[in-house]
Amino acid sequence: MNLSALLLLGSAVPVLAAPASLPSALEVLAKAKEASGGAAWDRITHVAYQGALEAGGMKGTLEELECVSDGRNLARYDLGAIKGASGFDGSTGWTQDGTGDVRLEPVEHPGVENYWRMRAFWFPSRCKAAFQHLGVREGHFHVLSITPEGATTPFELWVDGQTWLPDRLVKTEGSETETTFFQDYREVAGVKLPFRITTPKADPSQVTRTQYTSVTVNGPLQAKAFARPVLVLADWGLEGGAEQTVVPLEFIGDHLFVMATLNGKGPYRFFLDTGGVNILTPTLAKALGLESKGNLEGHGVGEAAETFGLTQVERVQVGAAWMKDQRFLIIPSLEGIGRMMDLEVGGVMGYELLRRFVARVEYGPKRLTLFRPDGWRYTGRGVSVPFTFNGHHPRVKGELDGIPGLFDIDTGSGATLDVYSPFARLHDLKGKAAKVITTVTGHGAGGEVKGDVIRARELKLGGAVMGNPIVGLSTTQSGAFADATGAGNVGQGFLSRFDLTFDYRAQVIYLDPNADNGKPDHWSMTGLRCGMPDTSLVEQVYAGSPASEAGLMAGDRLLAINGEDMAHWSAQRLRDLGRHSEPGSRTDLRVQRGERVWNVTLVLREVL
Repeated sequence: MNLSALLLLGSAVPVLAAPASLPSALEVLAKAKEASGGAAWDRITHVAYQGALEAGGMKGTLEELECVSDGRNLARYDLGAIKGASGFDGSTGWTQDGTGDVRLEPVEHPGVENYWRMRAFWFPSRCKAAFQHLGVREGHFHVLSITPEGATTPFELWVDGQTWLPDRLVKTEGSETETTFFQDYREVAGVKLPFRITTPKADPSQVTRTQYTSVTVNGPLQAKAFARPVLVLADWGLEGGAEQTVVPLEFIGDHLFVMATLNGKGPYRFFLDTGGVNILTPTLAKALGLESKGNLEGHGVGEAAETFGLTQVERVQVGAAWMKDQRFLIIPSLEGIGRMMDLEVGGVMGYELLRRFVARVEYGPKRLTLFRPDGWRYTGRGVSVPFTFNGHHPRVKGELDGIPGLFDIDTGSGATLDVYSPFARLHDLKGKAAKVITTVTGHGAGGEVKGDVIRARELKLGGAVMGNPIVGLSTTQSGAFADATGAGNVGQGFLSRFDLTFDYRAQVIYLDPNADNGKPDHWSMTGLRCGMPDTSLVEQVYAGSPASEAGLMAGDRLLAINGEDMAHWSAQRLRDLGRHSEPGSRTDLRVQRGERVWNVTLVLREVL
């Protein structure tokens, strides 16, 4: 959700010529400037806004301040169930949530958002851009394509050929296109500004509307008006003044789980997810008597969007560590993920917990240690890998087969590495692979993920290295795995080979090789992909696999595995059979095809 005022846009040289019958892009923008106030814009240094905000079915207030000369900005919003702020101080972007947490976010120079705020189309020295007149649409709207220097993709600015005021902005990321309309223009200090900004959605409940009630130009400005806020987190602690607490971890199906109590009830099982925010299943929220507010939209690894509500939990406790007044999302799809694993899962815990405590994950003894960060020092012998934040995910520099990229660290993923679709296409990873299997590569918020699976030569994150990793190549056009800014998402297939220490305040991850370091990475040694939730149905048989050579086909039904009825085989247990068995081990299947029933023995081996 973009809570900033997306006002007037434009461009600077170089210019791609428009057809002779149309004005050039520069001519259109010159007319837009004149209609918007002309020379009065030369005197504008900063603009302050106050108004009403409506988003995700919630209503509240919005305050914004932007410096036109260099793009510095500040926005504060209050929607009741969700509060926060964001800004850019001239060098670093930041966000702040209602708890006081401040997260720094890298900003590309100058960044499309800042280009808009600087009105660089009228002041070329502030930022160069390439632009093109695309023609006239819907009768009288001149459509300009603008690519600011440093931006990877252009956006469209529609200028009304009757009023010569900017009408809308169209921005595309992946396959997601967002249109923002500028309406209700009024004159303030000699310039015309839109007092109503609307971003429609297919679902009317998701529409974002801003209606400004007050706009001030060149008003009083505090010396540190755009300074990033100081991090203040006073909502956590360790009982009894302890310096640390040690709690058991579960490592089931290549996922980490921790037990937590909420509002004194429980304990309940939660995914421990480095990039996940606080999440509850609808079932647990209902059991705790928590009210869901709002109707927000978000994307996970799948292409489909998902709506979710918000709620507040008074107290969360993990061992002796506690947090108070925590916001949780309520996400329906999490119910299905728990069922696929044949586990009762109450939600996800990650970023908020790790932001407040230094966390050490040890896979051998299966324990989580949470430390008070003040005065904590790392004493291990592993490698340290600094990171930035990509949203809530730690993002590190690394290499895949010698190709540099940025990789998100995700303990909530059971894969070794999922490469984002733009990176996979750019470097033709599928074309370079010795063998490719096209299949369903994962499930998560937004549905299942389809792609190609290959075996790479090496994955390297700082000084931590893994040879011959199994790599999924995403083919999605939207969602998290269509991210054009990163290379991929690193999961437990890599991470579980190290004991991990996360220091979110210093933004460093420490990786200590453990007993699993150096072990081969397996994928599907049976060659079968079965249904979810109908695990007895064979949905795919991989070519050249033990199952294929035994004559199994898609549509067959498994009646038993190693003498156990399929009622005892969850999707997660089947996955473990293919990934964590030893090559050369034997698996007995009882199979049905139509009226025929027979037994077959598979000798497991690597498929990739």
